Amino acid sequence: MTRVGGRKNDAGIAALALLELEGIAAAAVSHESARIGDALDAWENGIVSHANASAAEAGISTGETLREAVGCFMPKRYQRPPPLATLVGGQYR
Repeated sequence: MTRVGGRKNDAGIAALALLELEGIAAAAVSHESARIGDALDAWENGIVSHANASAAEAGISTGETLREAVGCFMPKRYQRPPPLATLVGGQYR
């Protein structure tokens, strides 16, 4: 989720505590690093500003990029996208 700042009742990060009650790791990125409601911008530019306890236990910390944070949940072989297939002799390789 994209953090909307520490506005009234921390509305932009209120779900972090609710997800923690269910044992679900969750984090929010700063509104200063990514446009609110723009998942692609959050993925490409988002910086974690808040994380619940489950996320912290999983290795997510504030100040890291969203890509780095999500990477702790993925096997190393999936952390980088595979290279694009190349058409060689009429076959993709």
